[in-house]
Amino acid sequence: MKRLSIFALVALLATLCLGCKPAEFETNAYRTLVGAGAVYDVTMHSMADARSEGLITAEQYARGKVVARNFYALYHAARIALEEYVASGREATDSEAQRERILATLSSMALRLAELTDYLRQIGVPEQGAREVQNG
Repeated sequence: MKRLSIFALVALLATLCLGCKPAEFETNAYRTLVGAGAVYDVTMHSMADARSEGLITAEQYARGKVVARNFYALYHAARIALEEYVASGREATDSEAQRERILATLSSMALRLAELTDYLRQIGVPEQGAREVQNG
């Protein structure tokens, strides 16, 4: 259920980018990255805390790190694609192709983030950090 909600949130934000003016697209894409980054940070802190408290094994922690690296690579790919889009002046003839690349990367990133949170839930990592992000 939480996987669906995280994916839905990031996908919704990314979908809001479709048909936007260039500045709105940029703002929505950055907001998507910021939100996903915040969830990732809290998730990784929760996993590290669970490991230090002995709630998960070294093997479980290592597997979580592998899943996290998949998200992190896509996060940076989306960030770089967005930076290139902004640097191109947003009005370039290939801007639609750049938007589609950014949206595809954001969608893949959201799936990896959902995979990470699902894995941590499966191995029993506490979710106390989720409330911290929501309450800001």
